[in-house]
Amino acid sequence: MVTENTESLLWLAAEGAVIVGRNATKILQREPQALHVKLTGPVESRVAYASATTGISLEQARRRQEREDRVRADLARRLYTGWDPTQSGLFDLTLNTASFTDAHAADLIVAAFRNAVEDFPHAPRTPQA
Repeated sequence: MVTENTESLLWLAAEGAVIVGRNATKILQREPQALHVKLTGPVESRVAYASATTGISLEQARRRQEREDRVRADLARRLYTGWDPTQSGLFDLTLNTASFTDAHAADLIVAAFRNAVEDFPHAPRTPQA
């Protein structure tokens, strides 16, 4: 499963793609033209969004959110050594999705990508005096 996922992501990255999830940040961490974005938000906002978009009750959405958050993180830690998707170290941008509409969040990500592309390949930056 890990090999298949990794090969698929490497192929998608070579073609040029927006990849959501699938441990892409870990797999593509050395890809200089990848922008790694962590989408997050307050749990209650995520629960309310899930309830509204799927038509399930708030309680059902809450249980599902808690389970999915736990299972996804545990699975990622087990399958990808040294990777904890709950940590922010490998992400270039963290975006609180409760603060923006979907369209505005997408615009921010596109702008960040465009700004980052001007500096490829990424090189460590030294602080300016």
